[in-house]
Amino acid sequence: MKPRLSEVLFPVAADRVTPVELAAVFLLGSVAAFFRLGDVAARGNIWAEDGIIFLQTALRHPWTATVFEPYAGYMHLVPRTLSTLVTYLPLRDQGAALDLSAALVQASVATLAYVGTSGFIRQRLWRAIVALCVVAVPVGPEAIEAIANLYWFLIFGGCICLVWTPRKPLGWGVLFGVLLITTLSSPFAVVLLGGALVRLLVQRSRATAVLAGVVATGFAIQTTVMVMAPPRTGINTFGVDLAPARFIAGFVRRVLGDAVFGVGRHPFSRPAPGLQAGVVVVILVAVLVFCLSTSDGFPVLARAGLFGTLAILTYSVPVVATPALTTEDPFSGGRYYLAPALLTIVAIMCLIQGVSDLRRRRSVRFGWLAVAVCGALAVSLLWGVESSWTVGKVWGRQDGPSWQASIDQGRRACAASSANVDATVPISPQGWTMSIPCGLLRG
Repeated sequence: MKPRLSEVLFPVAADRVTPVELAAVFLLGSVAAFFRLGDVAARGNIWAEDGIIFLQTALRHPWTATVFEPYAGYMHLVPRTLSTLVTYLPLRDQGAALDLSAALVQASVATLAYVGTSGFIRQRLWRAIVALCVVAVPVGPEAIEAIANLYWFLIFGGCICLVWTPRKPLGWGVLFGVLLITTLSSPFAVVLLGGALVRLLVQRSRATAVLAGVVATGFAIQTTVMVMAPPRTGINTFGVDLAPARFIAGFVRRVLGDAVFGVGRHPFSRPAPGLQAGVVVVILVAVLVFCLSTSDGFPVLARAGLFGTLAILTYSVPVVATPALTTEDPFSGGRYYLAPALLTIVAIMCLIQGVSDLRRRRSVRFGWLAVAVCGALAVSLLWGVESSWTVGKVWGRQDGPSWQASIDQGRRACAASSANVDATVPISPQGWTMSIPCGLLRG
């Protein structure tokens, strides 16, 4: 009896994930994310908008007054909430706490991916590689330990939730919560809305109706904030001249090639890299598709195709909608390629899982070829993660001031004035500053 399309595309989680597994993935992921930049997070080095927009505002105003306040034209639920929470700590600890909160969210998304893909990828090893790629993401180095860029990880997590079918009510609650949080933190929630409606059409149930309703509610709130936000000035707010050939080449280069081989192989320079790495990935994936298509591998191909489609969509919307051309330079707008790269990795792991299952049943044709290709892709992924591990240092964040040094400078400035004014303190990158009320620095 052939499975229904809904069972193929949205399989129930295959096995129970134990609390020990969850704890191990989350804790190891948190440690990896927190220390990826060495002692940067421990020193409380604050990055760009994390300080000048979110923490600076949270130190002055309550969460209720800022949660719907747009920045860059849209709502940021997660950064607003995290920056407010850290203000309840002593001022000296807020820098490290802010970086820790970013690492914890990243590890949470990795844990979600480990659990949410269990219906697609049954073997723990392959799911562990997916989780590893989330905390050691081989693209988008500017998104590392930065609450302002967490929503790029959340978009990936939201896509996992779109296709996840939990076994228990708690899982559904997590799923709904992640989708709502993501839509209230990202201007690109339209991808999730489209996916939720498609799932509702394919799999009609009360749970999928609630799923679509949650996403639609979040999307409506986000859209309202975006419509009422002040117009962005100084830049074109929508679209670049992106020819179809350049658009496709960008996906091959920056999603396929960099997802598997990482950006660590590129020198930090402006010349556009070639398409060779991406073409290699296309060829390897095509070989697996051929082997599976001749071996009753339709369910596997459909599931991999589902994640591949989500990768294309999460690539297309930001790349087309943003005002800058980022498809060529490997270090330009890397955060735009984070979600599609991770979804591509999940698609590849689905193919590897399919080959493994068919090999176990001795029903895969060209088995030796398929196994060799799976091994090549897995080794390349791990090499890409390893070679890109320290790529975040190209931004010079490790040379930035510690949070303690910044507030010490602010206290010296406040000591020179008896007025209740604001002190300007340095953050990263070089030349960026934020202001802190002297009342807090003296306290």
